[in-house]
Amino acid sequence: GYACRVLACQDNLMLWTFSKRNTMERLFLSDTSLGILEKVTLASPESIMKSKSISTITLQAAHFENAEFSKAIHHINSEVITLEKDQICYQGILSYKGTENYHEDDDIELPLVAMPHGGPHSNIVANYDSVISFLNSVGFAVLCLNYRGSLAYGTKSEASLPGYIGQNDVFDCYNLINFTLNKYNNILDATNVFVVGGSHGGFLTAHLISQYPNLFKAACARNPVLNIATEVASTDIPD
Repeated sequence: GYACRVLACQDNLMLWTFSKRNTMERLFLSDTSLGILEKVTLASPESIMKSKSISTITLQAAHFENAEFSKAIHHINSEVITLEKDQICYQGILSYKGTENYHEDDDIELPLVAMPHGGPHSNIVANYDSVISFLNSVGFAVLCLNYRGSLAYGTKSEASLPGYIGQNDVFDCYNLINFTLNKYNNILDATNVFVVGGSHGGFLTAHLISQYPNLFKAACARNPVLNIATEVASTDIPD
C-alpha cells in the first residue's frame, strides 16, 4: 500500500516521493552527506493538481522555493514531442544537459541515444532513470520512444499495432528520431545517433538499423526477439 520513487539525483541531493494508495504523492529532498530530510513545497502547486503522480516533466516546468533543489532538477532539460498518425498520438521524451552548462563559444553537438521500450504494450514514462541520468550527465541526449501501441494512449492505439508490428512501430520510432534531429538541430549531432532497446525494444533496434542503416552509428539490442524459429513458442508478439 506504500510506494517510494526516486525522481532525480545530483551529487549528494536526492529527490524522492512517498505515497499511500489513492493519495497524492508527497515530495522530499534528502541531503545524503548531512543526513538531512526536507519536505519540498512547490511554489506552483497547481502544476501537479491534475494528476496524482509527480513526473520529471512536470517538475521541469515548476518553480521551486528550495534553491538547491531547483538547481538540481533544472540541471537536465526535458521535452515531450508529440506526433500523430491515423488520428493516434505517439510521443518521444527528450532529455539533455541544459545548455546553460556550456560556454557561449562551445559547439553544442550532443550525440543522441534513442530508446524504444519493450512490450510492445508498455511505455516509457517521464520519471527519473539512473541510466538516462548517467547518459545525460556525460553529454548524451536521450530520446525515449513511445510508438503507437504503447500503453496510456487509449485502446485505439493499442489495437493499431497487432498485425503491423515491425512496420508501424518502426516507422514511429524513425519519425520521432528524424523529427527531433530536425527540430533540435542547433544542439544535436545528426551524425552521432545511437539506438538501444531490450526485448521488443531490441526487436525494434534490429529493424531500425536494418531499415535505416545510414542513420545510426551504433546499436545495442538486449535480449532481442529475432529468431522466429526458436522463439515462436515463447514470444508474446503475435506477429
